[in-house]
Amino acid sequence: MCGWCVERIMLVNEIKGLFPPTDIRRDSMQGFLYLREATNFEEAFEQMKQSIIDGNITSSGCSTENIILVRALEMCVGLGFSSASYQKLLNEPLFRCLIEKACGIEWEYKFAQATKGLPVMPLGVLYSADTFLKGNHAWESLRTDQLLSACRSLLDDYPACSLKGKEGLRIKNIRQGTEETRVFDPTEYIYEDRHERLHILLRALFFSVITIGKLKRDKNILRELAISRYCSGSDFIANDLWLQRIAALKLYDLLGFDGFIQYFQDFRTTIFYYIGLKRGYTQAQKKILLEAARQHPEVAFRDDPMIIEEWDLDGINQSQHTNPVLQAEI
Repeated sequence: MCGWCVERIMLVNEIKGLFPPTDIRRDSMQGFLYLREATNFEEAFEQMKQSIIDGNITSSGCSTENIILVRALEMCVGLGFSSASYQKLLNEPLFRCLIEKACGIEWEYKFAQATKGLPVMPLGVLYSADTFLKGNHAWESLRTDQLLSACRSLLDDYPACSLKGKEGLRIKNIRQGTEETRVFDPTEYIYEDRHERLHILLRALFFSVITIGKLKRDKNILRELAISRYCSGSDFIANDLWLQRIAALKLYDLLGFDGFIQYFQDFRTTIFYYIGLKRGYTQAQKKILLEAARQHPEVAFRDDPMIIEEWDLDGINQSQHTNPVLQAEI
């Protein structure tokens, strides 16, 4: 199974109202996805506390504490460090313990190494526990023009290095992996360094995306992230695809439907499906989307099996071959 498969599972679960699934406390991957994707993170954390304590929430390529920190970061940017919701989280000993585990000298060193040569030093505060546990002046320092410049620099480098590949990156040996496991797994054919770097930089990349979206700056950077094609397989837990969807959602909020649909040929069809789940489409917009799919069939089939022509768009599409999994109000 690959990152695209995991993304598909997440979308289907959300469509069917299976987040959180009844057995989520016994399913490590589903639990991780729920913490990452839940609209209400505060509620998700409360539901998953015991599973986290028991060590039942794990994932390949990204620690639970790292994704919890990223969602906490989202609350700090969107609601504010002093908000009642965030302060409630701070009163949770487990939350404070996870934040401390996701920060510290080792994380700061990894960030410095992963961004060597880039002018992104202001983002280093995202690797200090005090930023999330004490606030102090950290969040004030993150509202400067220097910070915005750092966000641009990091996001400019991300597609150039992490998505398109870079000479000298280590590639997993798919043949060796197949011989060891007796299973052919295309996710083995990925750039190890790329996914290690993404794990380290996830919080800084996420912060940069939502900050640029909030300040309504640099639409072109968000668009570059949203349309980027991957040089190798997405990692198993698909944080790269998640980050791409978040960038596309922020771009959609800035451009609106009419502006966003102009780039239809550039985006994965899953992007439009995800936006439909999060923002919804009017009947008129659904018609335009379906017509765009018919005019550009090569795009409509880009994300097999996320085929726009198979979506149930309230009777607009009369196809007799509708995939029942996708018969949901988007």
